Amino acid sequence: MSKQILIVDDDNDILQVVRLALQSADYQVETAQDGLGALKKLEHYQPDLIVTDYNMPYMSGDVLFQMVKQDPKRKTIPFIFLTAKDDTSTKVQSLQNGATDYITKPFSKDELLARVATHIAYHDTLKDDFQQKLEKLRADLLNNVSHELRTPLAVIMGYAGVLLEDMHEAPDMQLQFMQSIQKASLRLKKVIENLIFLSKAQSGQIDYYPQPLQVKPLLTSLVKYYRQNVGDEIVLNLPSQPLPILGADHKMAQIAIEQLIDNALKFKAKGQQASATVSALATETEMQISVQDKGIGLSPEYKTLIFEPLR
Repeated sequence: MSKQILIVDDDNDILQVVRLALQSADYQVETAQDGLGALKKLEHYQPDLIVTDYNMPYMSGDVLFQMVKQDPKRKTIPFIFLTAKDDTSTKVQSLQNGATDYITKPFSKDELLARVATHIAYHDTLKDDFQQKLEKLRADLLNNVSHELRTPLAVIMGYAGVLLEDMHEAPDMQLQFMQSIQKASLRLKKVIENLIFLSKAQSGQIDYYPQPLQVKPLLTSLVKYYRQNVGDEIVLNLPSQPLPILGADHKMAQIAIEQLIDNALKFKAKGQQASATVSALATETEMQISVQDKGIGLSPEYKTLIFEPLR
């Protein structure tokens, strides 16, 4: 995708020269003739770099630079001053204030394109480094939170299990409460296990071990688990004929199907009984495992985000 560049200059001839030079290098260009016009465009536009004149009416390039740097969403945009001002003090002050570069008029097309390409590439590298650090931070956070939750959860599950064993003669209401505690604990345990798995997956600590996988026993055991421990209505719909054996990582396949079932049972309409149908169907070329529900569904604008991390 072509990079977006905003050019700001009150001299229309310079504006067109710079625009044509950048477009010849396949950049997408927007223009403004003063700082106020540039700010107006930036309300709904996020360029990859801004090239601006220094002295302009209504709002100078220096003031525009300061305004953009105060905007949290746009303060990292590289700024190149393109101006006839050639005094050293102005150059030094602009660079000390955070400007990316300073090109003096007259300039050559090759110099302009070289500086623009260099600063965009450097900025992309910084963004990639930041994204990697952010992903590592997310993974570390998931890992730490998951481990911190495990200890108190083990205590809750342990005591709930002991009490349930001795409460068969207890009043129905107390027994119901303890069963609810146990079910909630099992659900929380699964959430924590999934968080730990996600943390390891994002940090590259999980290996993939494909092995022969029998689909019918896997789906049967999962549906049995949900019926016993969750209590919602789950239907298992399997063909009478044998299903082919797949080559897959058992744990990853199980987690993927569990996520589908969890979502099917969790996102139901208000007042609706949670239910899901788990099915498997084999053709000559593929195996289709599906989980259907009658819940609230997914808005079209969110469908493209399904496989985004932490969505």
